[in-house]
Amino acid sequence: MRTRYKFVKTLAGYSLKNIKKLEVKFDPFHPNALNVREFWAGVTDYKQLKTNPLIVTKAQIVSDGSDPLVTVQFIDEHKLVINGKNLESGHFLELIQQFGERHKNEGEDV
Repeated sequence: MRTRYKFVKTLAGYSLKNIKKLEVKFDPFHPNALNVREFWAGVTDYKQLKTNPLIVTKAQIVSDGSDPLVTVQFIDEHKLVINGKNLESGHFLELIQQFGERHKNEGEDV
């Protein structure tokens, strides 16, 4: 079940300021391609890109039947690769936020 309303609500308070590079790779015929496309459209929206004008975004569309992948490189050079085979659009944001907060907190402890 897709939760578009929840995704839009989560996206409203999200900022891309700690992300250096965001890449998406997906097959448009994959069963979960709609969720990945919705995530991509949301984070590359004009309002979202204003939160970090220096972010590098890249979408790679393939037709090899592979699972969707979202690769996020943070400003502190940490990298997160998410396999989107069974994830909804909002789950991508939640995972990116959790990963970013965890590494931000680790940097403060050092």
